[in-house]
Amino acid sequence: MNKLIVAAFFLTSALVMGQGVLGVGNFIHVVSNLDRSIEFYHDGLELEMTGAPGPRAFSANAVVSSLYDAPGAQSRVASFKIPGSNMAVEIVEFQGLNATPVKARFFDPGAIKLTLVVEDLEAAKTRLSRIKGLEWISASRNLSVVVRDPDGIFVELQQVRKGVVPVGPATDAPKVLLGITVEDLGTTTRFYREALGFTGSSSREIARLQVPGDAFPVDFAAPNYADRKPVHLAIHDPGSGVLRLRVGDFDAVVKSLKTAGATVVSTGGEPVNLGRNRAVILRDVNNFFVQVLESPPAAAKAQK
Repeated sequence: MNKLIVAAFFLTSALVMGQGVLGVGNFIHVVSNLDRSIEFYHDGLELEMTGAPGPRAFSANAVVSSLYDAPGAQSRVASFKIPGSNMAVEIVEFQGLNATPVKARFFDPGAIKLTLVVEDLEAAKTRLSRIKGLEWISASRNLSVVVRDPDGIFVELQQVRKGVVPVGPATDAPKVLLGITVEDLGTTTRFYREALGFTGSSSREIARLQVPGDAFPVDFAAPNYADRKPVHLAIHDPGSGVLRLRVGDFDAVVKSLKTAGATVVSTGGEPVNLGRNRAVILRDVNNFFVQVLESPPAAAKAQK
């Protein structure tokens, strides 16, 4: 027992001393149809598509298939820049898998919500209304609206504060926020604090924690609903979400996550070699996924 306590102490110390999480990476979302998701995020939300989107044809990519435990499957990927944020949205579609799409209710553990502050809420609603089949969840006096993306992720749009008598999010409020519904708030906050060094405050039903390095905010919520049903997704199922974290000491962070109860879901339970660095995806205590991306100091500085 004493040896375990000592090991945990040194592991936590390494993370706190800056060798652990360096900052947020992309929010990655597995989708059933990349073109339809591009219509939502690019045409509807007007997020800038970055890099080669690759929406036209599937291709074999050993790194992607290994990370997402999808051996033999082909994939296509697109990513979108979020103005003013270190985090981008990345979407992945697989071909040749027997995947099961799952759409959670907002109070089900595992449900995900992405909150964005927009310059013109009415214009965004108009663009989204042109997309057929979207599920509109709620609206609040033209100050915010919640809609599901094509694969069930909740997206909340908030009107930026403006006008003679300004209303909307406070000027110092986060412009981008990732929210995750969890089974047990205490267990979740302990997991992210102890395994990854997240900081922040919590109340009875919600905890706002910050990613070390850049203080990106993540809200963990545990709504008090009797009919809550945890979401059970494989990493490659449409609707699954992954938070990428850039880390310094890759081995220490992965070990810390495993010690806290996370399990590796990448093929063979092993990291994937990307050439100069490594990456691996783990399932946390709420069936949400975390990708650990090795990011040496020089590379981390270049990404900022």
